[in-house]
Amino acid sequence: MISNEVLTFVLWLVIAAWSGTVVIIVVEFQSRKRHDARSAQLLDQLTTSTLFAADSLPDVSRTEFQELVLAGLSESAQVALAQELRTQGGDAALLALVSGERRGSIEERIEALQILVSGRHPEMYDVLAAALRSSQPELASIALRLLRALNDQSSANVLIGALDENAHAASRIAAALNRMTVDYGPLLGSLLQHDSPTVRFWALVLVGRTGTSQWMWTIRGMLTAREPQVRRAAVEAIGRLGSTEDRRLVLARFFDPSPMVRVHAARASVAFPDVSVADALARLLSDREWVVRAAARDSLRTMGAVATPAIIRTLWQGDPFAANNAAELLFLTGETVKLIREVIIRPDQPERTRLVQHLITASGSQIMRAVSDQLDPGEQAAMERLVERPESMASVRRR
Repeated sequence: MISNEVLTFVLWLVIAAWSGTVVIIVVEFQSRKRHDARSAQLLDQLTTSTLFAADSLPDVSRTEFQELVLAGLSESAQVALAQELRTQGGDAALLALVSGERRGSIEERIEALQILVSGRHPEMYDVLAAALRSSQPELASIALRLLRALNDQSSANVLIGALDENAHAASRIAAALNRMTVDYGPLLGSLLQHDSPTVRFWALVLVGRTGTSQWMWTIRGMLTAREPQVRRAAVEAIGRLGSTEDRRLVLARFFDPSPMVRVHAARASVAFPDVSVADALARLLSDREWVVRAAARDSLRTMGAVATPAIIRTLWQGDPFAANNAAELLFLTGETVKLIREVIIRPDQPERTRLVQHLITASGSQIMRAVSDQLDPGEQAAMERLVERPESMASVRRR
C-alpha cells in the first residue's frame, strides 16, 4: 500500500508541473504579445512614411523583415529595408546561405532569399532559378512565389526554363505563369515540341489562356498526338484561338477514342456555333460515356436557338438516353413550356401536337412536374388533354 508521504510527494510534483506549464504559457503569451505589438508598430511606421533614407529606417532583423513582407509591406519599403539588410549582412554571405554553401536552417535560407529579391540583387534571377531547383521543397515553393510576384519578362523566362527542364512540378509552374500578366506567349513555342507529354500539355493550356495564336499551325498538328492528354489540350486551345476553318478539326475529335478528348472537343465546339456543329453535338447525346453526353448537353444549351432544331430532331431519332437529354435541354432553354403553350393556343397543328406529346413522354415525370409548376391551372388541364394516355400524367399530378 502506498504511504501518505509518497502520495503527498506525487501530488506536489503534479502541482509543480502544472504551475510550471502555466508559467511557460504566460511567458510565451506575453512574449508573443510584445512581438505582435512591435510588428504592428514597424508596419505602421513603414506604411505612413514615404521617405526611406538609410538613417531613418527602423532596425529590423531578417526574421522581422520576412514577417513584414508577409504582412503586406509596400514594395518601396521592402526595397529600402532589404537593401539595408544586404549592406549589414553582406551579399556574399546571403548568397552562400541561399545556395547551401553556408550552413543554415531552412528559415534562414528563405529569409536570405527574400532579402536578395526584395533588395533587387543583380543576380536575383539566377538565385531564384537555383532555388526553384532546390531539393528543399519549402525553398523551392518560396522561389516560385517570388517569381510569380515579380511578374516580369525575366521571371517568366526562369519559370519557362524550369518547365522545359522538368525542374519543378509542371502544374505549379503553369499555375504561376497563368497568374502573371506579362506577355510570355512567344516563349512557349519550344515547349510545344518538348519530349515530355506533360510539358506539352501545360504549354498548350498556357497558349490557349494567353491567346497566343502564333502557334496555331503547331497546335493543329498536335490534335493527332499519340497521348490523349495532349490531344485534349490541343482541342481546348483551338476552341479558344481557332478560326472558322478549324471547325472541322474540332468536330473530328468527336470521334476520338478517349472520352476526355471528346469532352473537351464538345466544349471547344461552342466557339463555332452553327447548324453543323449543333447536329454533331446532338449525336454526342448518344455517346456511351455520361461525361461526354453531359458536355454535349451543356454546349448545346450554350449555343441557344441555333441548336433547337437539332435537339428536336434528336427527340425522334436518338436512343432513349439521347431523347431524355434532348428533352432536358428543351426544358432548360424554356422551349418545352413555349411549345406546350403554342399547341394550347393553336390546337389545329397536328404535327406540332404530336411533337409535344412525344416531348412529354421523353421528358419523364420529374421534368414534367417542373414544367407543370410553370403553367397556370387552365394550361395544366390543357396539357393533360394533349397526352395520348392519361395514365402517363398521373406521376405529374402526384406530389
